[in-house]
Amino acid sequence: GGPQADAEEAVLQQFTETNPAIQVERRNLNQAPQNYLLSPTPPDVMFMWKGYLFDSALRNQLLANLSDEWTEAGLLDAYDQLFQDAVRYEGSFYMVPGGYTWTGVYYNRAVFDRYGLTPPQTWQEFLDICDTLLVNGETPLAIAGQDPFLGSLWFDYLDLRLNGPQFHRDLLDGRVAYTEPEVETVLDLWWSLVERGYVVEGPDRVDDMDSVSMLVRGDAQTPLTRQKAVMTLSNPLTVGQLPGPLRDELGFFRFPTVDPSQPTGELSIIFGYVIPSAAEHRAQAGALVRYLATAEAQQTLVQKVGADLVWIPVHRGFDRSLLTPSVEAGEAIVQGADQIFPPYVLAVPDQMAGAMTQVLRTLMRGTTDAPPDLAQLQTVLENARQQAISAGEYVGE
Repeated sequence: GGPQADAEEAVLQQFTETNPAIQVERRNLNQAPQNYLLSPTPPDVMFMWKGYLFDSALRNQLLANLSDEWTEAGLLDAYDQLFQDAVRYEGSFYMVPGGYTWTGVYYNRAVFDRYGLTPPQTWQEFLDICDTLLVNGETPLAIAGQDPFLGSLWFDYLDLRLNGPQFHRDLLDGRVAYTEPEVETVLDLWWSLVERGYVVEGPDRVDDMDSVSMLVRGDAQTPLTRQKAVMTLSNPLTVGQLPGPLRDELGFFRFPTVDPSQPTGELSIIFGYVIPSAAEHRAQAGALVRYLATAEAQQTLVQKVGADLVWIPVHRGFDRSLLTPSVEAGEAIVQGADQIFPPYVLAVPDQMAGAMTQVLRTLMRGTTDAPPDLAQLQTVLENARQQAISAGEYVGE
C-alpha cells in the first residue's frame, strides 16, 4: 500500500494501455526473493536490489540475460556508467535499474544554526562539531545499535574512508581477513565515538526509527524519544517515515573524508527489475522490463509518489525539475562517488551479517570502564568469514 504502490499500479496501467495483449498482475513479495527464483514457476518479472542476493542469483544462473532489453531500450546512452557496472556480469546485463538511494549524516538544521555550525568536509571538522555540541549540553550522535542495517553503515563508511573502496570490496567479497590491522583501525575509530561521550546512552537499545526521531525537536508536546541527539547516519528510506513537518527539520551531508588520498566510495541501494531464468512468459516480461526502464515510467512513478519520494530515478532523460532539493542533494552525493556499494547487510552472506550484528551490539554496550575487546570482535568476524568460505557462500570465490 501507500503512494509507492499506487504509483507502480499507475505505471502498469500505462503499460497495459499500450500493450493490451499483455496482462500484468502485481503481487507483493511475501517470502524471501531466492525462494521465488528457485521455484519451477517463478514470477515473470521481479523487483530486486543490487547486493549479495543478486550476485548469488547471477552465479547460480537464476537470472535471464537482459542485454537485448538494454540495447532495444537504448539504456547504454540513458544510464550512467556507475549503474551499468553495478548490474553487468561477464559483459552482459542482468537487471534493469529503476532507481537508487543515498546515505548521509542527517542533522537538525536549527541546532546547527544555533551554534553557528556548517556541514563538515573532513573528519576533524566532524569531531570539532561533536565537541562544540557536547560543551553546549547537546548529545552529538544517535547510533541505531539495535538495527544491524543502519548500525553497520558506520562500519561501511569508516572502512571506505580509512582504507578505500578496493579494500572494502575485497572485505565484502571475503578476500581479506578481518584480523588485518586495517579492520582494527575501523573498529577503534568507531568505538572512539562512544568513548568520547558523543553517542546517546544505551545505543544498543536504539532502533532505526529511534535514531532519526532523536534528531527532531518539533515533537515537544508528545516526545517521540526520551533522549535527543543532533546527528545520525541514515538513509531516506528511514527518514522518510517521519511525518513531513518533522522530516523538514533535517538536512544531511556526505560522510566526512578521513584520508583524502583515498578514492570516494558511497553507499547506495540500486534497485530494479530482473527476469528469472525460468520465467514462463519471457517475451512479454522483456516488453514490461523495457517499459519500466523508460524515462516516462520513472517520471510517472516520481509524479505519483510526490513529496514522499525517497529514491532517485536512473534514467538521464528524466525531467529533473520534478526532484525535490533533498533528492537532488542525495543524487549529488552518489554521483560524486568513484565507486558505490550496497550497505553491509545487503552485501554479504547471512552469517557475516549476523557476526556484524554481534560486533555492533558489543561496541554499543561498551563503556569507558569496560571497553570492548576489539581483537575479540575481529575474531568473531573472521570466524564467520571462514565458515562462509567453507560453506561456499562467497559468490566471488
